[in-house]
Parts: sequence; C-alpha cells; structure tokens
Amino acid sequence: MSNVSPYWIWVRVNAFGTGQRVEDEIAHDFFQDRFSALLSQTPFPHPQIQQQLHQWNRDSDPSVSPAERCLRCFISNQIKQVCVDLEQRFGATHDFTHRELLPFVLSESPSPVFHGSNPGLVDRILETFDPSKSTLSAWSARLFKSDRLVKRFLLDRGIEQVTDWLILNRTSLGKLTAVLQQQQATQQEIQEATELLEQYHQVYRKDLLQQRSEGTKRRFPEPTDAQLEEIAAALKLSPQQVLKQLKYLAGVMRVARIQARGGILPPSVQLPTLELTPPVDPPEQSEFLDRYYQEFQEALQGAIAQVINTRLQSYDTGKTEKQRLKTKQKQALFLNGLYLFHCQGISMGEIAQQLELGDQPRVSRLLQLKRLRADIGRWTLQLLGDRVFNLAQAYVDPEHLSQVAAKIYAILDEQVQSTLDEAIREASCNQRPTVPSQLTQSICHYVKTQLE
Repeated sequence: MSNVSPYWIWVRVNAFGTGQRVEDEIAHDFFQDRFSALLSQTPFPHPQIQQQLHQWNRDSDPSVSPAERCLRCFISNQIKQVCVDLEQRFGATHDFTHRELLPFVLSESPSPVFHGSNPGLVDRILETFDPSKSTLSAWSARLFKSDRLVKRFLLDRGIEQVTDWLILNRTSLGKLTAVLQQQQATQQEIQEATELLEQYHQVYRKDLLQQRSEGTKRRFPEPTDAQLEEIAAALKLSPQQVLKQLKYLAGVMRVARIQARGGILPPSVQLPTLELTPPVDPPEQSEFLDRYYQEFQEALQGAIAQVINTRLQSYDTGKTEKQRLKTKQKQALFLNGLYLFHCQGISMGEIAQQLELGDQPRVSRLLQLKRLRADIGRWTLQLLGDRVFNLAQAYVDPEHLSQVAAKIYAILDEQVQSTLDEAIREASCNQRPTVPSQLTQSICHYVKTQLE
C-alpha cells in the first residue's frame, strides 16, 4: 500500500519550514473508490493510473475534481524525494539539507497555489504533464531541476545540475585557455588541455548529431568506449587517461561557470585546481583536501582574531579614568556593530538606531568593513601560505614540487579573494542569503566569544 499512498498523502511545508506528510481524505476516498480493483496489482500500474487521473482532471465535470488532488499529492512526494536525493549527493560537501529546499518548491495545501503572476512548481508540473510522453515521476524531476528558484538555491551552494559532457560540448578553446590562464597553468598544460578538448569536439559532436538523428533521448550522453579510443589514439594516451582528463577539464569549467553566475563554492570544491599538476591518488587527494580545509579555517579564524584585536587596541586608552571609560565604550560599540551586522544580518541604518549612532555613515566609519575584509584577507594569505606549502610536500612528488609552489600561492590568493568577494556580494544584497558566507560566519563566531 505504501507504493500507492503518495496519491493521497500530501507533503506540505509546515510553519517551521520543514516537510510534513498529511493525509488528504478527499483524495484518499476518491482513489480507493475509483481504483479499488487495481490496488493489489504487482507491479502497480502507475502509468495507467496517471493517464486516467490526468484525463479526469481535464474533464469539466466537477465530480471528478479530486483527481487533481491525487496528482498533486503524488507530485509533492516526488519533489520531496528529489530534494532528499540532492541532499544525499551534495548536502555534506555543500552544506545543506533537503529541508532547506522544500520551502522553495512545496506549499501548505494540495490546492492550486500561485505566487504573484507565476504558478508554483506543482502547478507547472501538473499543467504541462503529458502521460503519453513521460511518467509523472520523471516529469516532476525534470521540471524540478529546471525551476528558477531551485537552480538559484543550488548555484548559491556551488552546484550546477548539468552533465560534464554538456559543459565540454559548450566550452570553446578560447574560454578554456582563459580559465586555465587565470589558474596560472603553464603553457604546456594549456596546450595539452586545448588539444584534448579539440579532439573531443571533433569526435563527440560528429557522433552526437548521428545519435540525435537516430532518436536518442539523452541530450549529452557519456562518451562511448569507441569515442574514447578514437580520442586516445590521436593523442597517444589510454582511453582511461582520456576519460579522467576530460572529467577534470569539465570540473575546471564547471567551477568557472558557477563563479561567473555568482555561485559560491566551498573550499573543498574549489581546490581541485591543484590537479593541473600530476599525481595524487584519490584517497590521498581526499585526505589532502580535508587537511587543507582545516588549515584554511584555522588561518581565517587566526586572521580575524588578529585584525579585530588590532582594531580594538588602536583605540587610545588614555591616562584618566574618563578616557579609559570612553575607550571601552568605543570598543563595545565596535564589537556590537560587528555582531549586529554579521550575526543578526541587520542593515547599517538599523544598527545606527540600535546603537544610537544617529545615521548610517557613522556606522560605516565605525566598522570600516572594506578595510576590515582587506586586512583579514592579507593575514589569512600570510598565515595559510607556508602551512599549505608544507602540507603539499607530503602529497606531491618532489620533482614536481617546484612547479607546484608558484601555483599553490596563486590558488590560495584566488581562494582568499573568493572568500572576500562572497562576503562583499552578500553585504550588497537587500536580502541576506539563508546560509551566511564563510567570512560572515567566522567573524560572527569570533565576535560572540569576545562578547560572552
């Protein structure tokens, strides 16, 4: 029966923003009455059921309107499952749960819901569903992935739901060269990468046109063994090497695409640019990334402590009790201003009111956020550089270490700047994101310890 219950169980978003399963009695009674003869069939005939419900839903007779509720309930269950699948694939690495996604795609009721002039996701799935072309499960998943709010949510966490092969097919040689140059790749590395991409385009695009003319349903399928062998023969590589390097190039371009669209990548996703220089085995690479992320966090926290303490000490303590009291008041205002901005997400204008500073410019002069971020960036890079270079020595072949050195510092500089840029973009938005930037969270954590 659990295979059938999604037709009358509505997954809704409750007042706390989490998913909740609620039985729709109208849908339940209707479904049990109309399909009682099919309930015991194995496997359950979902396509037949969905086609019939779809037909009844199109019928103008109001007596069959519960069919729409059954379809909506089923869609809500499919949407939740896709959210859970995304959490299982990306949640741990990109720091989100399926519960954060649900409010974007589900409502409180199985009745039609419209947001302004745009229908909700369930409405659009139901309106465009054609049982002669797809199952309701597949169609729900497809429209979920194309939903604007879903794509923005995932992009903000460094995820773009397109295949490696679509990315490579749409990457020009010039764009790849520009991205690799930004990552301080050597001329030889750029030449090898562009030769690989050029061969991929020649082989893959030709066969892709043929596959589409034969009616293949996958828009950008994975390269076949024959295609990999053809590319490998032209470049004097093995098919396994070709596949590995193609996936790496796709990863580099995926990062560039996400950043260009304003997406934010966690450090563990950004760092693989180091793979442009050879040979770290996957288990070692995973260990390296874990240790790197820990070093980055510690360096960032150390930099924040250094910069904030220096700022606090810059206030002249004076010689008299009155001067010392005034200094403590200034220090308290500074820390409370940082707390309100980074921990509470309050605007400068509201901070001015709460701290009784009169106007927004006075808060800006008090916090000096631009200078604060720049100082934190410089200290983070200084603290991080030697740590990561020493760390890399345990994972990179000594003969490649000199090649890696310059690249490490260039990547760290880009990493630190990316962290600062993320906080700058966040501060400029009218509405703060659900998940604060890494810098914002780290400053908040430190300020809390100073105010306790």
